[in-house]
Amino acid sequence: RTNPKRRLARANRERERGDYHQSIDRSIMLFRSALCRHLRRCDSSSRRGFVGFCSPTSMTREQQKTTTGLVGLPVLNDPIASYAKLCDQVLDAIKFVPDHAAYRTIVTQTYEHRKSVTLSGKTVPEIEETIAAGQIEELAMQARDELDLIPKMREWKPWEFEHEIEIEKEENPTGIEKN
Repeated sequence: RTNPKRRLARANRERERGDYHQSIDRSIMLFRSALCRHLRRCDSSSRRGFVGFCSPTSMTREQQKTTTGLVGLPVLNDPIASYAKLCDQVLDAIKFVPDHAAYRTIVTQTYEHRKSVTLSGKTVPEIEETIAAGQIEELAMQARDELDLIPKMREWKPWEFEHEIEIEKEENPTGIEKN
């Protein structure tokens, strides 16, 4: 270990030489090590947001995601397991709909496909790319919306109707003459 003042002086020399990338990397490393030292001295309640920050494997790609970039949509703690569970819930909830209903067919096919992609062992970015319907947090929001819609569909029963639909055509409903 070198003296912190020497490390800082070294970072300043690199910055003066124009070696910005190395200087920035070193500054980040210095900040991170100083924060880890500070957190080790603090009680556990003040470390709450930094769990795993100081471990060597703490900087994996999936753990670096701190925001979805969408207002009101937080990052999922365990996105793959959470989304797979939501897919199961949707598939269980849709079972009351008759097999012949198009709604059941579409929802079942969609969520079986999404669940199989989610449990295929791919990373979160690969899952998002394969499904191509947004971030995994957006997919989870879609599944929750579907879970909210299913009881309403149970009440409405759009697959059951006893009337004929007649479409009346008027010759010229707008009154505009055609050339």
